[in-house]
Amino acid sequence: MQNQNNEISGSLLSQEELQMFCDYFSIPPHVLLNDQAALDYAVQTRTSMHALVTGYCEMADLNKEICHEFLSCERDLSSF
Repeated sequence: MQNQNNEISGSLLSQEELQMFCDYFSIPPHVLLNDQAALDYAVQTRTSMHALVTGYCEMADLNKEICHEFLSCERDLSSF
């Protein structure tokens, strides 16, 4: 399933997408690449995976903002 340049042949997954999918589902890349059904599923769900990653990134930014907003409260409480 991989060619000599370490690219995934026969699918639309990039190396980064493959790693993201494997990390999310705790699947070693060689297992995914040797299981056509799993590889097909990864290709079909890539849009959902990208949306999930984008959502996590947006939430991380929002969490930073919230923490910054409450930092002064934390400082005030620590003086008691």
